[in-house]
Amino acid sequence: FDALSYVWGSQAKKYPIKLNGRHMYINQNLYSALPFLCLPEGERPGCPVWIDALCINQDDEREKTEQIAIMHQIYRRADRV
Repeated sequence: FDALSYVWGSQAKKYPIKLNGRHMYINQNLYSALPFLCLPEGERPGCPVWIDALCINQDDEREKTEQIAIMHQIYRRADRV
C-alpha cells in the first residue's frame, strides 16, 4: 500500500468527496493529490492508499493521539510514502 502524510494547505476551500458511501470534505491540496494516487485500473489495481487525514477520525482526539503514536509503523510498512 501507499501512505500519504497529511497534506498541508489552506483549509479555507473544501472539496466534497464520497468515500465508502460517506460524504466528506477535504482541503485543496489533498483533492489535487488524489488523481495521482489512484491511477487507471490496470496500472495499480485496487489502489490501496492510507491517508491519515481520511483514515483517522479528525473529530476524535483520543483516536488521533493513538494513531499518531503508531504512524511511524504505518509509514514503515508502506511501499511508498
